[in-house]
Amino acid sequence: MGKKIDTIVGVIVVLLLIITIYGFSQQYVEVKEQQNRLDNPPFRIAVLNEDVKSHEITVEVLDANNSTLYISSYSIESGDFALSPVILTEKGNYSVKVTVDGNITKNANINFNEEKTLEIDIYPGSIDFGYSMP
Repeated sequence: MGKKIDTIVGVIVVLLLIITIYGFSQQYVEVKEQQNRLDNPPFRIAVLNEDVKSHEITVEVLDANNSTLYISSYSIESGDFALSPVILTEKGNYSVKVTVDGNITKNANINFNEEKTLEIDIYPGSIDFGYSMP
């Protein structure tokens, strides 16, 4: 009888150890994911059409060597917006080129060092840049 109880106690101890190790490993994974998000934060672009008419808007993101990393065109109605997928996760300096209806172009240099969304506001005859944080 004593041997049986020792075996049961041993199994319970092993199960408790497994549960404890699993809990610590899950916590470790969460901490690593948070650290990765800080080291490689997501960057997106939101294009807002503040004009009274619709526009065809092309957004291009270039790296320091002027290589295109992302390019997309959006047809956006008046008062509407478009949100890009995550474009960058590597911190650094980038250029953004925005063209409206094939003829109005504006460039901006951005320093991407934290999670944020570049907001591109389209107004009658002008383009403005700003940021929003999550």
